[in-house]
Amino acid sequence: MKKIYLKEGQKIVDIEGNTWETEKNDSIVERNINIIEKNRLEVDDAMPILEQIQDITKQDLFLDLIKEFGQTILVSYFYTSKKKYEEQGIEENTAVHDAFIDMLDFGKYLRAEQKILEYEKEYGEDFVQEQITKGMDVEKEHSEDEMVQYRIAVEHLAENINYYQALDVMEKELQK
Repeated sequence: MKKIYLKEGQKIVDIEGNTWETEKNDSIVERNINIIEKNRLEVDDAMPILEQIQDITKQDLFLDLIKEFGQTILVSYFYTSKKKYEEQGIEENTAVHDAFIDMLDFGKYLRAEQKILEYEKEYGEDFVQEQITKGMDVEKEHSEDEMVQYRIAVEHLAENINYYQALDVMEKELQK
């Protein structure tokens, strides 16, 4: 029997329709059980990843990302990243850890992209695209890769749509 650790107070429904609420230290879930919490969360494809991630907190983070973005994109991203590390000759446990960190970073980026879409509705596409372009220009100092520049700019702008305007003001103040 395989197991993962569940948060206390989750409403669980198995494939036979039995419903219960998890209690402290509940941890056993058989491989093909579907967990339903708010939206249906099927862990069939994600289960092998959960089995590799031994830390309960990391398992919770992984499940939260799946609920937020869906398992297909995250499972695919995890395995692609893990394969990349294994091809570099990195030991499996380290590859799992590094792929997990990559997946968390990817989740952060997906959240930033969602925020940018909200900003486009609020401030207009032209303004947001202008901020992204300005940000990519600034981020050239970190990388020549345009995708890296874009990701850095988007993540900064998700924190504050006026990030690069504020940076401009700060740099001008420092030059005085």
